[in-house]
Amino acid sequence: MDRPQLRSHPSRVDALSSTLHDRNVPMPPFARAPVTLAVTLAAIASSACVEREQLGSELGRQFALRLCPAQADCGCEEDLLIPDCERQVERELAQTEQAALDRGFVPDHECMDTFLAEIERSATCERLQFELEPSCPVYTRNAEVGEPCEHIGLLPLMMDCAAGLSCIDGICRDVVDPPVLSEGETCSDTTGFTPTGYLGRCDEHLVCDSQDTRTCIPSPYWPELPLGGECSATAYCEHGSYCRPQGSAVDTSEDMPGRCTEPTAPGEPCRFVNECTTHCDEASATCALHPVAVCGVLHGWWDAQQWLQER
Repeated sequence: MDRPQLRSHPSRVDALSSTLHDRNVPMPPFARAPVTLAVTLAAIASSACVEREQLGSELGRQFALRLCPAQADCGCEEDLLIPDCERQVERELAQTEQAALDRGFVPDHECMDTFLAEIERSATCERLQFELEPSCPVYTRNAEVGEPCEHIGLLPLMMDCAAGLSCIDGICRDVVDPPVLSEGETCSDTTGFTPTGYLGRCDEHLVCDSQDTRTCIPSPYWPELPLGGECSATAYCEHGSYCRPQGSAVDTSEDMPGRCTEPTAPGEPCRFVNECTTHCDEASATCALHPVAVCGVLHGWWDAQQWLQER
């Protein structure tokens, strides 16, 4: 980048300098000021120019190299495409990285590798579920459970919490391997349909009675039923399966039991709201397909950019 042409006014300054020099009088500060200002501004401009030229991110480059070549080849919506993709991705990521470093964050190289591997897997026109590890930050302060936290970036993830933890409601929580609670222990901060506070999970034969006692109580659905087991509700079936009505029935009950069944794959016909691994599209009566993988990444990119602008 060329330096800007900063000019003083030599006719007035040089004339004054020559006159004072001839009379052996020191030049006053105001007479030297235009020259000093010009030199100072030139130095600042040069420094800013170098800084702009050096603003870059190796992680951003690697992200862009995986994402950008694929974005225009898979029929994604026009407004999802990132203009000047490689330059913009690298620059935006460099700015977010700098914000993280300014807060004392350090890189987690293992999470960087995990992130780039998922982007590479998802930079395709195939219909795959785009899923990033929600507790693997590429930059982190390594804050532990219970410490305050916030997110600096979402794609890729940058947050205070150490790898393996999640930043929820401003506190680092362990949702991957939470404490196991015994019968009678408090499992919810508040009373409501869903437990709050992330206090832990009730042991396998217990459920959180968040609507009344806020403690772990014996589960009426224990033991879980295996595939093929007779059931009156999905809650009785083992995790990952659902209670499918039998014959022409549209629901299950004690009087009309169903069978614990594996969920239906995307693209297959469906009859019931909860039977698909995605969701049952009512118009086509088929389980919805996953979006084109690279389009999912682009959605994630723009969501992350909007979040950055609004925070």
